Amino acid sequence: MTSSSYHFGLHLGNTNACIAVNRGDGHSDVVANPSGDRVTPAAVGFRTGGEVLTGLSARQLSVRYPGAVVRAGNRRVLLENGDSSSDGPELVREEDRAFYRVDPAGDEDDNKKKSLKVTPEEVQTHVLKYMHGKSEF
Repeated sequence: MTSSSYHFGLHLGNTNACIAVNRGDGHSDVVANPSGDRVTPAAVGFRTGGEVLTGLSARQLSVRYPGAVVRAGNRRVLLENGDSSSDGPELVREEDRAFYRVDPAGDEDDNKKKSLKVTPEEVQTHVLKYMHGKSEF
């Protein structure tokens, strides 16, 4: 009985994420996501009602609701004077902790809509869970 070992590599970049697998035969392959792409946008979107979108659907959400989508979530930025020059949620520093102030996408007339505080680690976690759950090895 032979034992085969698998080795996995993960790239979690500012723009995209991907997973590669080596099945022990000396060749590595980048795993395709459900849409057939080898890379997945490292974007996480938030909608009213608690729905979280990751990957391509989050990037598409950012077209209409840029304040609801965090891109480049693993970038650690220390703000000294609030930077409002970039598109998307503002990264804020509060009590030695950084978080994004996200305005969930939804009905513009919804008075119940509240901003969320999302840490860079939470953004990374959503991307990693998505990659793990959608990858077929």
